Amino acid sequence: MDLMHTRAIHSWLGSILLTCRYESDESSQTSSVAETWLRKGLAMININKYESALKFFSQAIELKPDCSEAYIMKGVVLGRLGLCNEATKCYDKAIELVPNSPHAWHVKGATLSSLGRHAQALICYDEALKFDPNNTQVWLAKAFSLENLNDFGGAIKCYEEVLKQKPDYAKAWYLMSLVQIGSSSFKAALNSLDKALESKVDFVEALLGKSIVLDKLGRTSEAESCKKRAMEMKNMPESMSSSDAR
Repeated sequence: MDLMHTRAIHSWLGSILLTCRYESDESSQTSSVAETWLRKGLAMININKYESALKFFSQAIELKPDCSEAYIMKGVVLGRLGLCNEATKCYDKAIELVPNSPHAWHVKGATLSSLGRHAQALICYDEALKFDPNNTQVWLAKAFSLENLNDFGGAIKCYEEVLKQKPDYAKAWYLMSLVQIGSSSFKAALNSLDKALESKVDFVEALLGKSIVLDKLGRTSEAESCKKRAMEMKNMPESMSSSDAR
């Protein structure tokens, strides 16, 4: 699992008490302890202590076996440890508990994708989007699996969905341009790269991509100029150039 999924887990944490709470005082106390284990486990993820995180999430599940978030978090850690089949079982349990959980479907899809099982991953992404149709990260993940299945038209449609919501998302424009380059749609790719650079003027990868596309279109001098600018930016001190696309 990558940083994207860790950030997603942080956003889910605030809802854990609501989803894992019972009415009786005794159960409420148990929920509170379970949430403590979840928070401790998340803290361990942040410092890359996955074995410790796994113990905390397992303790939370022991206390609250019907808390789907605990299974999701445990699955993420298992994925980090390379135990993807075990991770998938955790996501399946989370889905069994909360079938309409977009988070569980999303991370299950990401795990299947990491195993090269892209067709199965797509089923998961479609389920996630059924319950959270505006989740741009799921659309991006779906695009990646479609690319791996050589469905470039489908991948482009996914990027277009992302850009409807975030028209200045440079990374999405850039990723779409790669698909367009791969399918020899160079004019469309040039437009996408220009859009990426409008949103992030120091996007080195987009500049390099633009130089390749301009060369393919026979605009050699412009291609050289783009490449030169990209190389200059690459050699800039980090403080003078932002590192992440929007």
